[in-house]
Amino acid sequence: MANNRDCKVWTKEEEQTLVSCMQELVEKNVVPNGNFKLSGIKELERMMHMKIPKCTLLAVPHIKSKVRYFKDKFTAVLELQQASGFGWDDARGCIVADPAIFVG
Repeated sequence: MANNRDCKVWTKEEEQTLVSCMQELVEKNVVPNGNFKLSGIKELERMMHMKIPKCTLLAVPHIKSKVRYFKDKFTAVLELQQASGFGWDDARGCIVADPAIFVG
């Protein structure tokens, strides 16, 4: 379990910048298949500090932890999306499901 001193409340700007940087590294194939190893995490830290000069986030523990969090959430959404009866609504940016799924 993390120490309280390691906990960081991320701003919306920091989260959005991190996602943007992650996308950039994947698109440029710097991080193949989205596998963010330590070198990729350190590159994210460098990019974050360039885009947000007052950023105090560190590769470890902050960025590494947030990348793991995002990957866990993405995996859960992907599994739901691939399940029978579930889909994705691009306009609303959310998962949709046939109401019959919830009637048991």
